[in-house]
Amino acid sequence: MRSKRKDPYYQDGVGLQEAREMWNAGDYTRALRLFERISKREPYNLKALQDTAYAFGQHFEIDKATRYIKRMEHLVGNDPGALHVVADAWTSAYRPQKAMRSLERAIETGNARAETYLSMAMMEERSHRLENAMGLVNRYLFARPNAPDGLRLQALILRRQGEVEQAKVIYQSLRECCGPKDQMVLAQGLNDLAQIHDKEQDYETAMTTLAESKLILQRHSGMEALLARERQERHWFDRFLGTLTPGHIEEWVSLGVDCPHNQVILTGCPRSGTTLIEKVLDAHTGIVSAEELGAFPTYTLSSVLRGMESEHLHADSVSAWTRPLIRREVRNYYRYIEAGIGERIGGRVLVDKIPSNTMMIPLMVRMIPSTRVLYALRDPRDIIISCYFCWMEQNSVSVCFNDIEKTVQRTICELQWWQQIKELLPEDRWRETKYENAVDDLMGESQNVIEWMGLTWEKGVENYRSQIRNKGVTSPTYEAVSKPVYRGAVERWRNYEKHMAPHLDKLEPLLANLGY
Repeated sequence: MRSKRKDPYYQDGVGLQEAREMWNAGDYTRALRLFERISKREPYNLKALQDTAYAFGQHFEIDKATRYIKRMEHLVGNDPGALHVVADAWTSAYRPQKAMRSLERAIETGNARAETYLSMAMMEERSHRLENAMGLVNRYLFARPNAPDGLRLQALILRRQGEVEQAKVIYQSLRECCGPKDQMVLAQGLNDLAQIHDKEQDYETAMTTLAESKLILQRHSGMEALLARERQERHWFDRFLGTLTPGHIEEWVSLGVDCPHNQVILTGCPRSGTTLIEKVLDAHTGIVSAEELGAFPTYTLSSVLRGMESEHLHADSVSAWTRPLIRREVRNYYRYIEAGIGERIGGRVLVDKIPSNTMMIPLMVRMIPSTRVLYALRDPRDIIISCYFCWMEQNSVSVCFNDIEKTVQRTICELQWWQQIKELLPEDRWRETKYENAVDDLMGESQNVIEWMGLTWEKGVENYRSQIRNKGVTSPTYEAVSKPVYRGAVERWRNYEKHMAPHLDKLEPLLANLGY
């Protein structure tokens, strides 16, 4: 029954909770239908419109998400609190510029919530507009004195502006001002502080500070569930890979499926240089990149596997996937990608960059047989230290990086998978790119990759950093990749050799295979 209320209101309910449960369980189609029904039944309920816009945005159905967001904009007018909600909806629909405009509108009213200044400051910092970011975070802290999230961001901006000693004082103060609800802020602040100690070559203090951050993460709710999921995923792929033969790959490649685009999947362990090479490639006019959208594993593959015994997936059952099923999901996949990047792929080479996506390579070859793989390699010892030091959103991969031993295990596992997979693939379907080569000669390594893609070199690629300023970076390495390449990250592990020593024996066979 359609609600009779004509004034905007914000109300959760059983129906929306049920739809969110479906969404979180991966039942995206049913969740979207339920969200849409509720929004039609309650057209003035901002919570219903927000949830529906979020779901369609995350599902890369941007046109539908936009329709619901514009409905919200029409209802809220210049209400500053509601405009912040609208900004969040635009963010979920991969439209950060529109999100910033909604936050600006809220601030222009003169009555914006304190949190609006913080959100705007975070976006300005990621866009490298540090003076703007500092002004905004100071306004937030004026309204919320000693708020831990504001202090952490203030310290980050100060560090980036070169005021390192001031930043360190603020980071250290977080230990005193963070309460039980602020532990993730404290963990991130300590991670930031460890990075400063690392830059100052105070390696023992860096490691001690980082261990404090990791201990908070290990104790945080939900981490055990993520570790259990990581073990389950690893076991699932080990079993699947054990059934996969060169004959399967040969069959899948020979079958072929009509594919409108020339595609490369760019993957590798996290912190292997995927973001750097992706940003350089994206500056070529014949290439368009999709940065960590995750459309294939999250939506395309989950749709194919729904209703199947995916826990015991066998290569023979993957061979049995039907052409109509594959055609439908491949069309959806490219629709998701184009919606996410906000432009048509056209005749360009699509580079779909997803770090730690090694498990998806054989399944993507089955779905899109013309797929080529560009695999980023780096000294595994440097990968381990870099992953351990990097602050990442917690998921079933990054949760391993809260412990040095688990970081070693995950890195070995992922690289061993690649060693097995590349032996199954035709030689012309894959190429490795080494981080160390890119550091030594970025343009030379990039030219080799571009020519492997069948394209000719363009002088404009050398100006890739201007492209970064225009398009932005969603990766955790957004700050580092905007700077000139430097050699400091090569053999960084030697600064922590004492901590790596117990694990070096396990790494020796892998190092030999990879040529390190």
